[in-house]
Amino acid sequence: MGFLTLSVVFLVASLYCAQVSSTQTDCPPGAEWSTCTGCGDYCPVKDMSCLAVCGSGCKCGSGYKLHNNRCIPKADCPS
Repeated sequence: MGFLTLSVVFLVASLYCAQVSSTQTDCPPGAEWSTCTGCGDYCPVKDMSCLAVCGSGCKCGSGYKLHNNRCIPKADCPS
């Protein structure tokens, strides 16, 4: 009976982890899901130090920078 209980607990835990990892992966235009978002890429460039703590979430994709909480093309960054 112990093996069956352990198997059920393992199965439930596996399904829970799969559900958690598949949520919140829809990102706004110009952004992509990342398991390590770091500090972000702002425009204009902010002069600030960064601790670069990894965390899952959306980040601006290649060729985009964060401006007013949106990812915009680098070419559209204000001077």
